[in-house]
This record gives sequence, C-alpha cells and structure tokens, in this order.
Amino acid sequence: MGTNLLVQRLHAAGFTPDSVVVAAGGVVAIAALVTLDDGRRIFAKTLAEPGSDLFPVEAEGLRALTELGGATTPEILVSTPELLVLDVVCPRRDEEHFWEQAGRMLARVHTASRRSGRSSRRSRADSARGCPPRIATLWSTVSGTA
Repeated sequence: MGTNLLVQRLHAAGFTPDSVVVAAGGVVAIAALVTLDDGRRIFAKTLAEPGSDLFPVEAEGLRALTELGGATTPEILVSTPELLVLDVVCPRRDEEHFWEQAGRMLARVHTASRRSGRSSRRSRADSARGCPPRIATLWSTVSGTA
C-alpha cells in the first residue's frame, strides 16, 4: 500500500513516476527515490495518515538551513501536509576540500541559529510535533526537551 499511496499522491501533484525505489529505515513516512518519466530523479515522502504539518515544518527547516546558515539542502519541489518532494542531492565527494567546506557550513548553521531569534529548546521540541506518540517521546528524550 505504501508505494501505491506515494505514487497516487505524486500523480495528483503532477509528477509521472517511471520507477520507485523505497528508502529503507524510515519510521514516520513512506519515502522513495523516484525516477520520473522524463528521466529526472526526485526524493518523495508521504504519510499514511495526512493532516500533520510535519512536511511543511520540514520544508521550513530546510529553507532556514539554507537562508540562515548557507547549508546545502535539496530544492523543495512540493510541500503539502500529504507530500514532500525534493530534488535529489548529489552524493558527496570524498575529498579533503569537501570536509573543510562541510565543517564551515556546519559552523555557519550553528551560528545562524543563535542569531535567528528562535529558542533552540523550542525548535527541538517543535520537531516532534505531528509525529506518532512513540516517535515524539523518543525525540523529546534524545533532544532533551522531555
């Protein structure tokens, strides 16, 4: 059912999947790497039970990472309560220069979060909003917001 639901929602959003490779390890969303009929590749996620603001919040977080901290994040193609579609990010290069850039980017992200005016504690707590109770409890324990 999961893959079919994802494909249905992709069609409704105007995408025509050619192939779908389910991403392993997810506990909240049905996620997959999708090749479209025109050859483009996207990463798409859906929830079995829509109604949560999980994907819009995730999209907002990705935008903030880019805008505030200069992090490289995937382009957001669609963000609704039912579907999140992202452009595929290329794999990292295993070069020393890459790791130097990644470290600088991470430092900018952490510096930017302090300047953004948001409380880190509030942001971490909000991250669990809309998750199933088991995940929300785990997140609050791990993030120190319990």
